[in-house]
Amino acid sequence: MTGNLKMGDHTITGIRSSSADNAVLTVGASKSLYLPISGIRGMQGDLNMGKFTVINLTPFDENESAKPAQDNEVINFGYFSNQRGLLKKLITDVGKAALNRQNPDPMQSPINMGKNFITNVKDPLPTNSNYAATVNFVNLTVSNNNTTISALIDQKIKESEDLDIQGNNEENVFSFVMDDDMFKEDDSDISKIGKRDKDFYKIHKETYQFNIDYDSSKGYYSTRLVIVLKSLDLGEYTLVFEMYFNETKIDKTQVVVDAVSTPLNITRKNTNKFSNHSRTVTNFHKYGNIGIIDLHVDFDISLKNKSGVSYDAVTTISVTVYGVSGHQNNVDSGIWDRVYLIQNKVVKFEAGINMNALDITNVDNLSINKLLNMNKGQIKGLEDGNENMRRRTRLVLQVPRSAPYNSLYF
Repeated sequence: MTGNLKMGDHTITGIRSSSADNAVLTVGASKSLYLPISGIRGMQGDLNMGKFTVINLTPFDENESAKPAQDNEVINFGYFSNQRGLLKKLITDVGKAALNRQNPDPMQSPINMGKNFITNVKDPLPTNSNYAATVNFVNLTVSNNNTTISALIDQKIKESEDLDIQGNNEENVFSFVMDDDMFKEDDSDISKIGKRDKDFYKIHKETYQFNIDYDSSKGYYSTRLVIVLKSLDLGEYTLVFEMYFNETKIDKTQVVVDAVSTPLNITRKNTNKFSNHSRTVTNFHKYGNIGIIDLHVDFDISLKNKSGVSYDAVTTISVTVYGVSGHQNNVDSGIWDRVYLIQNKVVKFEAGINMNALDITNVDNLSINKLLNMNKGQIKGLEDGNENMRRRTRLVLQVPRSAPYNSLYF
């Protein structure tokens, strides 16, 4: 062509499609190969950038009023760069929410640190016994308290030694309470019946029985029993007060035994309760109160019936008292009921000896002050000894005519 071709408002059709750069392009081909200049039409397929960059985008400016249409707009990299701090915070908040739990929202499973450390831990306070602590905090605490801990350990060892029970080697220093009846009714609600044998123990069966009147003003049994203590050496003592009650009616959980004393310094008292009796262990000191005549320990007692059980006018209790010299946390009941004890370097038997048809041999000097019942047996084969022994033997074998022939007096 050497000039313009005027179509007169007609269309050129039937154009052959060609890939040559200078060939004519139909409208259809242009629509499929190039983006429209204006935004009047949408993409008909994916936009393949062929590893090229999209540039010169309008900076994104978030506008809450333009949503949700704005949610589909393209965002340039500059926007992400400017919002990086916010994005980091949002990501951190998600992770923090998983760890920042408060009661009653505890962790659901253990945290596996993958052999990494937990750092920047705040040191706990003394009251935060279950909080985590740093190694430095633990080392410093142990270092600062080393002397205190050592002193505490020594103190506990000493207390353990002081409170250790050597029941079989201890003398029952309060045997006089039972032997001499040192009980005193210090209340009109209690009256003594006297000493009775009960099967609470195998050897020493005796107890002291008391009647306690029902206290209508309180709605249960309540009284005070006094134990008078004869002159004791200065020192520490542990007294055991055992009280047996009617377990078919009395509620053991409602039994109260409280030891009080004005002349003595009570340092510890504890009551253990069993199905049919209570056991009160009382520690006290006797200091410089030598001139005190009325040396005593008072036991305030209250007993309540089981729920739904009516009260009798009187209830009966049985009391046994024993104990040792020294401060003990407990006293073996064998002190009261053992077969024998060593007292002043002498073995004292608390029960009879059954020889079971065997002999007593290799005795240096045997002295018997009471009746020896041979049970129809005989003493045979007495060998002559020195003069003193023969005299003692002649004395032994002299049996009064009025005595039964199966008995000998020494």
